[in-house]
Amino acid sequence: MGCCGSSEEVTVEGYDAPVETKSVIIERIAEAETLEDEPNKITFIRSIVRARNAASDDPSVLVDCCSRLKEHNDKLKNYVAVLDAQSAHEAMKGGFIGLGCNDRQLISTLCTRTKSQLVRTEDKYRTLYDKDLRKEVKGETGGDYGRLMYHVMGSRTEYIADMIDVACSGIGCLESLLVELFVMHNQEELQAGKELWERRSDKSLIDYLDSELGQSYRHVQALLFKLLKGEVDGPEVEVDEEKAAQQVETLHAELEKGFFEDFEETVVVDVIATNNHMQNAKVSEMYENMYDESLGKALDGKCGE
Repeated sequence: MGCCGSSEEVTVEGYDAPVETKSVIIERIAEAETLEDEPNKITFIRSIVRARNAASDDPSVLVDCCSRLKEHNDKLKNYVAVLDAQSAHEAMKGGFIGLGCNDRQLISTLCTRTKSQLVRTEDKYRTLYDKDLRKEVKGETGGDYGRLMYHVMGSRTEYIADMIDVACSGIGCLESLLVELFVMHNQEELQAGKELWERRSDKSLIDYLDSELGQSYRHVQALLFKLLKGEVDGPEVEVDEEKAAQQVETLHAELEKGFFEDFEETVVVDVIATNNHMQNAKVSEMYENMYDESLGKALDGKCGE
């Protein structure tokens, strides 16, 4: 018997004949989905398990079981998203005459979900209440807590665009935040963040960073632009030890320059900014082994922290 539903103790049969495969599963699953979850009845999940055990050597049965499990799982995810949207709305609007916010409920609803789950919840919230959940949360919370909740709700693309604004808002620019942001995201993510930021601001991000960083941080700017433009080896590029050894020598020659010698930051930028993470890790390892000093410390001495 396939993915079936019955209130009696079921004996698995039918798979001796190759003809009775997918059609039986479809019929029995339909029956199982109408049954209540009672100890003496076969539920949807039990029917799937029984069908899998009975026909573990029949590819068509296994494929159909997987398809139906996926469909069932998608329905559950959508249902959870609806419940989360309702719970978030209740937390923000369900107090006395709709004022105040149940922070504990809001946190337990939104901070226990993955990014993909939050995307579904935001979609359901807009469908149910015709409002942007992220903006609603921002309006109901404040301070560090509000900022935390706002960024929790954001996608990776929104986070990149948001952090660019945070780094460049106010007087001066947080160059370290920009460097961390650009280094910790791949090219596809950076390009998506760049496009979103430019849609929001109706400006060119390249021009904006150029004006914010200025001449004093021209080498940081060169690093960021290389990362942003994709002038970096992809993750599929394997570590090249011979190249790493040459890069170590190049870096050491530059980092060992004395006080009265002209230190060329562009040499460092050209090496580090064009390597992928694995290549840079190998360069760092080889530098430390060859010169008994970490590359990070050597760079701090010339480039600052």
